[in-house]
Amino acid sequence: MLKGDSCLRLNGKVLLDEDYLRSEGVTDFTRYRCDPDVEPPRMMPRALPDLTVQEEHEQLNILNKDSKL
Repeated sequence: MLKGDSCLRLNGKVLLDEDYLRSEGVTDFTRYRCDPDVEPPRMMPRALPDLTVQEEHEQLNILNKDSKL
């Protein structure tokens, strides 16, 4: 997380480092390259699949109703 970023905004999200940093304005990643003259190919998909299942929401509703908090 970047200094000053809200953990509430990011909690529970799957983020790829480079994509997150780009969304925050970081554009120069050349110092992390094995060869500074070669842009490496992207290894991960641009969009990760949504793995949410209906049962997850049902379980959360049950837990919230029974919660003593």
